[in-house]
Amino acid sequence: MAEKDAGEEFLKGSNPYGFDYHTFHLQVSDIGPLKTLALGDFQAGFGQGLVLWSGLSLGKSSNTLGIRKNARGIQKYSSTDENMFMRGAGATYRFTESTEVSLFASRKKIDAGVSVTDDDGTILEVSSLRNTGLHATPSQNAGKNVLGETIIGGNMTYNHRAFKIGATAVALGYDALLNPPERIYNLYDFRGSRNVNGGIDYQFSLGRVRLFGEGAVSSSGGTALLSGAMSNLSSKISVSALYRNYSRDYHAYFSGGFRENTRTANEKGFYLGTLFHPVRRFRISAYVDLYSFPWLRYGAWAPSSGVEFFLQGDFNHSPSLNMYLSFRHKAKPVNAPAGETAVRQLYDAGTTRLRYHISYSASSTLELRNRVELSQFNREDISPERGYLLYQDILYKPAFLPLSFAFRYALFETGSYNARIYAYENDVLYAFSIPAYYDKGFRTYLLAQYTAGETLDIWLRYAVTRLPGRESVGSGLNEINGDTRSEIKAQVRVRF
Repeated sequence: MAEKDAGEEFLKGSNPYGFDYHTFHLQVSDIGPLKTLALGDFQAGFGQGLVLWSGLSLGKSSNTLGIRKNARGIQKYSSTDENMFMRGAGATYRFTESTEVSLFASRKKIDAGVSVTDDDGTILEVSSLRNTGLHATPSQNAGKNVLGETIIGGNMTYNHRAFKIGATAVALGYDALLNPPERIYNLYDFRGSRNVNGGIDYQFSLGRVRLFGEGAVSSSGGTALLSGAMSNLSSKISVSALYRNYSRDYHAYFSGGFRENTRTANEKGFYLGTLFHPVRRFRISAYVDLYSFPWLRYGAWAPSSGVEFFLQGDFNHSPSLNMYLSFRHKAKPVNAPAGETAVRQLYDAGTTRLRYHISYSASSTLELRNRVELSQFNREDISPERGYLLYQDILYKPAFLPLSFAFRYALFETGSYNARIYAYENDVLYAFSIPAYYDKGFRTYLLAQYTAGETLDIWLRYAVTRLPGRESVGSGLNEINGDTRSEIKAQVRVRF
């Protein structure tokens, strides 16, 4: 698969051979005792993700019981994310019906900000790792594929009828020293060129309770601990609970542990969720998550704590008509605006969202979806900032044509970026789009897919955002004169 982002050159300049990003893989499965062999680009995930979980890692959602990760082991990689994958070889071998061993090795070039080179241009030190995958500007191209990354590791899992236990180890090395500029909030971030992680994970049942967890350590001495439980208390009510404790100096770049923070580090928290079916066709989902950050973090230059509440009611009137109403509130302190004092003060801040969504299948070929969402951002020193989003989705698949269409028209207005509203959008295969709707305007997109038998698929997506009254959209080299920004994507898949 090959892909280029908006603004990146094609067949010229920095990309004389075509696309900016290429991914390839070969995977074979279930050949005798060989469970999986992946060559080229692959991803790996074991345990609860504290040591290794490359690729997408989901966190809190309306699936309030979905807090336990189901380790996927080694699998092919075919996403458009240009960073969170491995390139090399990985294999899983079954020694017995209960015992599996996985080994993997990866070597690839990654983006980084170069800070120190020697006289012949060899990179000695980088100030940051860049994971946006964007190479549209001169500064972005300057850091493209400049740092070599090597990863080796393995996992052993024993899966008994009554329990499951696994051990994972990963060693990561860079060709140059990673040394970000010291800030008060990042004093315990990883600095160096070598890191090693190891961990043990488990799952077992006690009656109706399913217990799971993982403990991990990094070569810095930092530790990470996660322990959770799930139970069906009755036919109508289920609960889940999870505790995590990640030290501020735990370092695991490919970690995907359950968290509120941006990294699996510097966090303690307790999550409690439930799913309740009071009557037929109706269910209630809810969770509360209490979290704290023992050390400073970006945007909050003092230890802090917060809470998140979620409540949703789903009503499935029939297979063709369902709807839900959800409420979410998240509180997390942030830095007060810089003042005359040297010490930054924290202000209480929080975001509240209320959403109503309805989906109706008018026929076997036509589905309609509508959503209304309200948001409000509060910070103790300013007036509330509010926003709304309304959209209409139309999904259409003609009965006798190998075509399908997804269309959206959305209206939105927010008082600021703080009150932004996110909404999932249909996209081309292996890509996902969850843009932030903010400012005032409308957005529309049309996605078309054509399928020719079992060999050929073609996707074409066109999206337009208009912000009336704006003289320009974006900034810097990405600035567009006028009030309209458009996007186009095309994808072709040929299967052999």
